[in-house]
Amino acid sequence: NESVTGTALPAGWEQTNTTVGSGIAFTSAASTLTMPAYNLSGYSNISVKLQIAKLASTDDSEPLTVNVSTDGGATWNAQVFDTNPTNSSVLTVTGVITAVSSNVKIRLTRQNSTGAIKLTRFILSGTGVPSAALSGSLNETSLGGASIVATLTNTTYVSSLNAGSFGLNNAPIGVSIASVIRTSNTQATIILAYSGYDFDTDVNNFSVTIGTNQTMAGIAFTTNTV
Repeated sequence: NESVTGTALPAGWEQTNTTVGSGIAFTSAASTLTMPAYNLSGYSNISVKLQIAKLASTDDSEPLTVNVSTDGGATWNAQVFDTNPTNSSVLTVTGVITAVSSNVKIRLTRQNSTGAIKLTRFILSGTGVPSAALSGSLNETSLGGASIVATLTNTTYVSSLNAGSFGLNNAPIGVSIASVIRTSNTQATIILAYSGYDFDTDVNNFSVTIGTNQTMAGIAFTTNTV
């Protein structure tokens, strides 16, 4: 969320042929404004909101064009759409970003406009995609009573956890879940039980599944492997 009514561009922004001061004025057909790269790979429902206006009531109601790059600005054809101010008052216009990657850049141009336009605020928003991450190290000699932690991002655990709704994937023979302790809204400690079965092959693709009824997201999660 960037207000651009000052006398300098926000950090990381780049411009060509604009006038900065009490907003960013796109006074030329060659005016461009480029934002820094954003990692949007973990987000959904992404939108960009622009507070914009024509610079004068005599200007045509022409659009400010939003170009989206998913390769850090190498190409700009991932997504293109127009936003139309209707008068010289500052209005908020919204566009949906559907082109998503870990290296998204957004560029504003006057490529489809004949009238001068001013930008006063840029807002990029989205909903974080819920996920679960597993942490902890395990060793055969101390598996009994060992603990690992399943941490949620962009959602929380329900108030009371059921160990039966957690599962182990690719666990060594003899390893099971003894209990699950909810240690915070986003973390659960999983205590393991071990029968003592002797196994000689290292396991490097061990993960945990969390049942749909254990988080407020209401969906099942499979963690990363350890």
